[in-house]
This record gives sequence, structure tokens and C-alpha cells, in this order.
Amino acid sequence: MNEKCTFGIVGSGWRAEFYMRIGKALPGIFRVCGVVTTSREKRERIEKIWGYNVYTSIDELLSDNRIDFMVVSVNKNAACGVTGSIAEKGIPVLAETPPAVSLGELVELNSLVGRGAKIQIAEQFFLQPMLAAAMAVIDS
Repeated sequence: MNEKCTFGIVGSGWRAEFYMRIGKALPGIFRVCGVVTTSREKRERIEKIWGYNVYTSIDELLSDNRIDFMVVSVNKNAACGVTGSIAEKGIPVLAETPPAVSLGELVELNSLVGRGAKIQIAEQFFLQPMLAAAMAVIDS
């Protein structure tokens, strides 16, 4: 792999910080080009602690950067709208759970995928030991 994978993050909570850590832990592979948050306090905190560029809007981040994908790590009520608005721009999205709060929103995201949008939902629970044990019992 000759080029770094460049991504932006929408959100500034504890889940978003996992992706910020990825950028710091693997700088030869990943580059976090910026973080979008509307909170002034969180913008100042991210700049101070993480050293990432911080933006107040997705469009502002996109106008400054060429990215490979965007991580969406916002509250569940905003997730579908944010994911959809990014996907409609032709940018691949990695969305944290839950990606939507209703069946209608899930259908909306699925219709975007049907039209060619690249949306991946970050779900790790199938790797949890308790769930893996339960799945093993079910499979047996």
C-alpha cells in the first residue's frame, strides 16, 4: 500500500475518538484529514488533544480535502440524515450504529445503496465472546 487512506470524521463523542486513535496509531496507513463538530468546546478540545483540523460543516471539510471515505459517529437521531447527505455526494460512508431510528430511515439508506451509494455499518457485536458462544450453541 503506497498511499495513505484519508478519511474524515463527523462527530466528536467517545466512539468518534476510536477513529481518531486509529489515525494516531497507524499514521503510515491512515490519515484523519479533519473532524466535523458543531460544538465550539469540542472543536477546541480535539485541536488541543488530537491535533486534527476541526470543521463546523461537512462541506467545509470536503472543500479542503480529498478523502477516501467519511466516518459518521453522531447521535442516533442525526445518523440517517448525515449518512445520507454524505452518500448522496458520492462519498463512501462508514457509519456507527445505529444508522437509523426507524424502519423508514433504514429503507431510505438501503435505497441509496441500491442507487450505488457505498454505506457500511460498523457492527462488532458478532465478535463478542458471549454472542459467539450463543451462536455456537444455535449452530450446533
